[in-house]
This record gives sequence, C-alpha cells and structure tokens, in this order.
Amino acid sequence: MTARGMDAGGSSLPADLQSREILVAVASLLRAGRHEMALAVLDDELGRGC
Repeated sequence: MTARGMDAGGSSLPADLQSREILVAVASLLRAGRHEMALAVLDDELGRGC
C-alpha cells in the first residue's frame, strides 16, 4: 500500500481538499462568532505542519 495522498495525520484526503475543508470549517466557526474555537482549529492544524 502506498502513502500517496496521505498526510502525516493519516488522512486519505488529498492535501488540497483537506485544506479546503479546514478553511470552510474555520469560516463557519467565525460566522457563528466562535472565534476562540476557530483559532484553536488553526493553531492545531498549523502545529501539525500543514
């Protein structure tokens, strides 16, 4: 089995699709006024080396 399309977190989604889903989730949190949660998500994702 190849690691093609896999990131360090083990997701099987292509990196561009995964990045888009993260951005959509962060945008949704921001629209809902959940700024601290949005920052936590970004902090977690950036800490993984994305």
